[in-house]
Parts: sequence; structure tokens; C-alpha cells
Amino acid sequence: CRIEGRAVLYFPIFEHYLKQYNLPLELKYLPMIESALRPNAVSGVGATGLWQFMSPTATELGLRNDHLVDERRDPYKSTEAAVKYLAGLYERFGNWELALSAYNCGAGNVWKAVKSGGTRNYWQIREFLPQETRDYIPRFIAASYLGEYYTLHHLAPSMPDYDMQFTKTIKVYSAITVSKIASAANISESVIYKLNPAYQKGVLPYNANGNYLVLPELGMIAFKDYLRMSNDPIQTDLVLPGTTLTVKGSTDVIELAITVKPGQTLVDLAMMYECTASDIREWNNLSSNDTYYMQELRLFVPKALVAKLNKRA
Repeated sequence: CRIEGRAVLYFPIFEHYLKQYNLPLELKYLPMIESALRPNAVSGVGATGLWQFMSPTATELGLRNDHLVDERRDPYKSTEAAVKYLAGLYERFGNWELALSAYNCGAGNVWKAVKSGGTRNYWQIREFLPQETRDYIPRFIAASYLGEYYTLHHLAPSMPDYDMQFTKTIKVYSAITVSKIASAANISESVIYKLNPAYQKGVLPYNANGNYLVLPELGMIAFKDYLRMSNDPIQTDLVLPGTTLTVKGSTDVIELAITVKPGQTLVDLAMMYECTASDIREWNNLSSNDTYYMQELRLFVPKALVAKLNKRA
């Protein structure tokens, strides 16, 4: 079952943004029917990526789509865009059957069906929807069932390679070539392209908001070493060892390196570690409270709190 195997790679990212925007976690199954969880999927009409965005829709949602970068293929950026889009559709239609139908065939077609049927009950207006959309909700229900209960049917996931499963993610702001990343991380360019399908022409271009870079864990260690030792001025969101910071309050603190879990926000982390979101932003040179799955942050935590958290664990 290859789709369930690919779920290991992408479901944590989906869950992160669904939790952040307070949407049902079951929506993570939508890309199973859209793209079979393949970020490079392209439909016959040109819809692309895990969430199958057409180019005009992607542009409206703020996704870059040009000869260098196709962010429809970026698991992080496309997922956040899809979650925002779904939230807007739900707000307009008031139930998920109609919101998902609009995701498939467009809001205009759904409104026409509602007008023809005189109700917002999907099952009662289904006959007025395009044929593909009539099957869309049943397919989504089936995908959700399969995702939850595949083990009961003796289906075993076909797991991806370790380099795909065990990864780390950072943001890179400077322009950098894939060949330089491969050399610094001591991995092949093909692995980078598999993990970062948005980059089309061998380069991560400059991006003031950052480009996501996913590398195998060992590759990320090597890449961090390169950033620390090299004079190459590559800007990332990493706070590298050796960077000095002034920590307000008690000096009896421990520096912790933590990795953001699905759905965690800076406010969540601040409550857990008895600091403020502003503190975390300052310690990590962040300009907002936005987080992403697998983001690495450093915190300065009182020793007594660390001992208490370790006891809970």
C-alpha cells in the first residue's frame, strides 16, 4: 500500500497546519484522492502537487509558480495554502460536504446546485453537481476509512527509503544552488530533488520569506557544519552554535534545542517552557509567531523546569 507509506512523509505536515487553523484532522485524507500523496502529480488539465492546484488558483493563494519554483509541489507551502482555502470555503458554505465539493468543482458550480436543489444538503443536491463531484465525497469518505482502518484489511504500507522518512527542515533565504547544497550536505542531488520537488532549475532563489529546504537528518548535520565553518553568507532560520544571546532574568538556565511537533505554536511552547512567545522570537531571530513542522528552535529554560519536564517524560 504505497499511499499509506507516503502518508508517513506528509501527514505530519498536514496535521500541523490543520491544527493551527482549527480544521478537522480528517482533511489530511483529501490529498489521497487528489494526488495519491505524490507532490509531483500533474492532472490532465494541469492541476499540480499534493493538493492539485491549477496555476491561477495557486497564484491567488500566494504560491509562486514560474520556471524556477513551483510552490504547488512544496509540501509545506501548498498545504498551508490549501488549509486556508478550505477554511474559506467552509466559512462560505457552512458544511464540509459542500466545501469539499467546491474545492473539487468550484464555488460557482456548487451554488448553482444549491439553487437548483433548494437546499444545502449535499446528498439532496448531488444530482445537480458535475459527475466527478458527485463521486468526490464518497471517494473522500472511502479514503478516510482506508486511512484509519487499513490494518483491519491486512494492508501493509510500502515504506519510503530512510532518507525520505528521517529528515530535518529549515528555511533558506539566500539564493543557493542544489549542487552546492548536495556538496555541503554530502548527499546526491537526486535525493534533494526528491525531498524538495518545488525547485525546477537547480537553484533555490532568494526569498525574503524563506524557501523550505528538507534534507536527510545526517545531511542536515553536515549542512549545518558547513554553515558554521564556511565564510559563505547563506542566510537561514537556524541559530547556529556559538551565537551569543543575552537571556533576561535568571542566569540559572539551560539551553534546549527543540523540534516543533505537528500543530505546535510559539504560544504553546511558551506555556510549556514558562517563557513568552516574544522571548522565543528573540532567541531565534523570528519576525512572527508562525511555525512549521520540524522547525528547530532553541530555548533558554530554568534548570528546575527542565528537571520537572524530564520527570513527566
